[in-house]
Amino acid sequence: MTLLQKNTKGFTLMELVLCIAISTLIILTVSQFFIAASSQSTQLESTLDTEFAARRFVAEITEEIKRITSGATGEAALTTASENRLTFYYLQKPHTFPKKIQYERENHILRKIITPYDQNTNSYNEAGAVETVLFTTLNDEHAQTGLFSFYSAGQSVYTDNPLEEPIDIAQISLITVTLIVESKNMSNPKPKTYQTFVQLP
Repeated sequence: MTLLQKNTKGFTLMELVLCIAISTLIILTVSQFFIAASSQSTQLESTLDTEFAARRFVAEITEEIKRITSGATGEAALTTASENRLTFYYLQKPHTFPKKIQYERENHILRKIITPYDQNTNSYNEAGAVETVLFTTLNDEHAQTGLFSFYSAGQSVYTDNPLEEPIDIAQISLITVTLIVESKNMSNPKPKTYQTFVQLP
């Protein structure tokens, strides 16, 4: 009767080391793939978010300027107009009283401040103002290209110098809004320009 011999031979130390090394290499390769895919996904999401916010900003400010009007207590429709600041009054239906709107750029930040009319004090109470930071990644090109520029009525040239107060909107035919913004979380961000030309009513 022949007895079958049991194979008691195991893995050698060299085989174990080689197996661990191959497994580690596979894990690292797969991990790098997922990290790269996650990074690309984050950058794409950031780009789309910035583009959506920029287009929404352009649409909103275009509509607001088209509805520019005098303040509820007789303030001039346009009170501040410079390359990085615009303050005006805007009547949003179905509201009865216009809101005070201010856009202000400071370095890479663009803010919007809305001050509602307070019927109790018959004034625009700054304590009730709501400030929103719209963008924090404005491009440095804004140093040479202002956020706002103004075309005089009957002229083809524009100025981005502050307009003298009180501002007569009858002397302005067109306001140009130029937004140059970068996406967040980008290793090498490429600025994009969004622009609108708004005729005053």
